[in-house]
Amino acid sequence: MVLLLLFGLVMSIPKVQTSLAHKLTKYLNSKYNTHLTIDKVDLSYAGQVKLKEILIKDRYKDTIIYVKQLQTSVLNLDRVIKGKPNLGSIRVDKAQVVMKTYKGNPEDELQVFINKFDSKKTDKPSGFLLTSDQVRLTDSYFSLIDENKDTIPIVTYKNINTKILNFKLDGPAIYGSIRDLSLIDQNGLVVDQMQTDFTYTRSYMHYLNLVLKTKTSTLKGEIRMNYKRNDLANFKNKVQIKATFDSSSVSLQDIRHFYDELGNQDVLHFTGKMEGTLNNFTVKKLNLRSDQKARFTGDLQLINSFDRKKGVELFAKISHLESDYFHLKNLLPNILGKTLPSSFQTFGHFTMSGNTHITTKEINANLVTHSEIGKIASELKISSIDKIDEATYEGTVNLEDINLGELIHDPLVGNFSMQAEVSGKGFTLEHLDTQVKGLISKHQYK
Repeated sequence: MVLLLLFGLVMSIPKVQTSLAHKLTKYLNSKYNTHLTIDKVDLSYAGQVKLKEILIKDRYKDTIIYVKQLQTSVLNLDRVIKGKPNLGSIRVDKAQVVMKTYKGNPEDELQVFINKFDSKKTDKPSGFLLTSDQVRLTDSYFSLIDENKDTIPIVTYKNINTKILNFKLDGPAIYGSIRDLSLIDQNGLVVDQMQTDFTYTRSYMHYLNLVLKTKTSTLKGEIRMNYKRNDLANFKNKVQIKATFDSSSVSLQDIRHFYDELGNQDVLHFTGKMEGTLNNFTVKKLNLRSDQKARFTGDLQLINSFDRKKGVELFAKISHLESDYFHLKNLLPNILGKTLPSSFQTFGHFTMSGNTHITTKEINANLVTHSEIGKIASELKISSIDKIDEATYEGTVNLEDINLGELIHDPLVGNFSMQAEVSGKGFTLEHLDTQVKGLISKHQYK
């Protein structure tokens, strides 16, 4: 007991703590060719070791990792030095992690640092292994910076708090079960709770059993991201994503943090499978309903959603769409809100099936619509949609018992049926200039 007390008193002396920290960092830097410093090593009576002011710098002497304090058991200190430690339970306070790629460099400095612990340069087990039963992370920060890009930083997360169970750092690979994660991203999105079984390697990231919750959204499913080593710098165009979503609900308010083409007054409940990059992805077997009574089943493809200057494109294979003019306009005010003819208001609540391709300049649509004013089957190419009521169009139209009087605002006109080829412009009487060639089978007047 006296020896233990004496040992504790000796290790509480600042000079001893500093000396021990310098010896530890000298050993690690020599073995792995790193730029790492530890200001103090504090050994307590209770058998705990605290590493204070941990700083890791990159090749350019900028910070990669900073940790205010790391706490674990003193029994694990020897295994740290031997290079294959099991740290038991760890607490990391006020950590900062910067994943930075310098101009002209193909690889970020965090990856360069991780590579130092792996001589094989593969995803196979390496000579360096670090494990922990539980890691607690509090009040921490992460930043992704690429000086080759216009947007700096690309991603930041602050106020990160979480615990990671069964954590393992095996050379370049990281594994763990993330629980009770909360953070705030650079767009202001607040994640209240997230959990997933996580894997990171040189070639993929995998989020298994994912549950992510905000104040207004709940996302459930599985996400896998495949990439080559340099693809992360061009994440939205290079990283291939495969995701399955189960019983998820996402508010438009949350989506607008990333994609402001949407409205903000609805919540989408959905299941489906996503594949592609963020800038060109397909959602298959999408089954979606909204709080505002809209429904959609089918497949979607969205192109250039994050490069709108190149022109956003939407492909839709619609098995069933149920909505109305005002909901569609509010859902996509900067896409559909500008391309839906105002005369569509008369359709009321409608259902639709078929295929469509929408760009910023034209619409190609082959659709069957059942509305409150009748049935329309159409195959049309519509151009100059920046002024949709004056847009030009050509194709075929089949009208079946359409309430034409409602459409043209004339109470003297009744139901109308027609099969015809159409070519012209205008969707309202004010701008109508159209050639129609076909067969009129019903026309009611007075």
